[in-house]
Amino acid sequence: GGPCVPCAAGTYKGSTGSAACTACSLADSSSITSPAGSTKCQPCAIGKYKQAIGPQSCFSCPANATTYTTGSSAASECKCNAGYTGPDGGACTLCPRGTYKSTAGSAACAACPEHSDYGGTGSVLASDCKCNAGYTGPDGGPCVPCAAGTYKGSTGSAACTACSLADSSSITSPAGSTNVIDCECSAGYYGSPTESGCQACPRRSSSAAGSLALSDCKCNAGYTGPDGGACTLCP
Repeated sequence: GGPCVPCAAGTYKGSTGSAACTACSLADSSSITSPAGSTKCQPCAIGKYKQAIGPQSCFSCPANATTYTTGSSAASECKCNAGYTGPDGGACTLCPRGTYKSTAGSAACAACPEHSDYGGTGSVLASDCKCNAGYTGPDGGPCVPCAAGTYKGSTGSAACTACSLADSSSITSPAGSTNVIDCECSAGYYGSPTESGCQACPRRSSSAAGSLALSDCKCNAGYTGPDGGACTLCP
């Protein structure tokens, strides 16, 4: 005959009649809750949890974290998203520059492969790591130094550029070079590879790699003559 009042928050009643409302404690789960007047209990939604039986609302996970099932009953079920790291249920921080994290959870951010870097923060993919200047390889590594006689001035997966397509024997560069100015004349040559080109030393003379002038060509052992000039057998 009434009066009838709604079941309190945290309780439910699925049938008609005068029976009392039942507390939400299905399977002793502490994550089950319901609004006032409910006919059944509702599990906490993904991204929320509830640690005690009662009428309280479910709590949201910390920023940049979420749960991965409904009905979570502990803050520790909140996992940091990919690109973030931190303890389960705790504060999550962005992966710093040069690192990435492709999975959710408390694992540390992984460092980019050797000789590669990612300039931003919060990376979720190894492929965000780009080979440094002077190195080449696929995004995500491995990265290898540009071979002698080549250079690469930018980050990424582009191939290294040859110092000279015309005469690779006369021009070289140290492995891992990052600029065309690293290109130099090979041993036995002199000049400027980016301007006049490299010229061979006179017969029976040689020079060190990187020589700029004809006078850098010295007579070989057993020969004599002026620097850069004709060399003759020692008497």
